[in-house]
Amino acid sequence: MRFAPPVAPIKCGIYNLQTNVKFMPFVAQIEKLLTDAGITNKADTSGQSVGKRYARADELGTPFGVTVDFDTLIDHSVTLRERDTMRQVRVKISALPSLLQELCGFSDHPKPWASITSRFQLVCCVEGPIRHQVTSRCIFSRPAELI
Repeated sequence: MRFAPPVAPIKCGIYNLQTNVKFMPFVAQIEKLLTDAGITNKADTSGQSVGKRYARADELGTPFGVTVDFDTLIDHSVTLRERDTMRQVRVKISALPSLLQELCGFSDHPKPWASITSRFQLVCCVEGPIRHQVTSRCIFSRPAELI
């Protein structure tokens, strides 16, 4: 599904990169920060790969995903992923609530994702055409060069 951020029932998913107990306090902190800011969120700390958890959230129409990783332990920053472009930027945890409020239309002047990628460090970028890879179990959307 593709819900626009203002109408998405769950605005943001929160994921830990691996099943590591050091990540869990950060997941809880982000969950509380977003909830206190009025941003609906869902933490998915299952043992599955982060890619599978992204895909599950994409199916539900969740527009944004936050991933806690090993850099989070060092500098308290996370990756913020946008569902439609699959682009990721590096953001400080403390900046997440206001940034997501801007993206989800909570402020008087909602910001498009493109304005965010110009303000923050781009981490992962999927460029070029997207192709569908059909397997016996499902259909994956992947950059053409990976198929």
